[in-house]
Amino acid sequence: MLDLVAATSVDLARSIRALHNDEALNRACSEAGLAYIADRASETRVDALLTAAIGRR
Repeated sequence: MLDLVAATSVDLARSIRALHNDEALNRACSEAGLAYIADRASETRVDALLTAAIGRR
């Protein structure tokens, strides 16, 4: 997969253009982002982290 991390405004523009021009890349990045959020911020995970933080089980 193309490295889309940008350190400069020129790199950011390249990443945006790449995502705009490549529908498959855009879809893959979108699906990966949604999967990441579902994994890291699901209701079950947030409940478990908050429960652990306040010391209740």
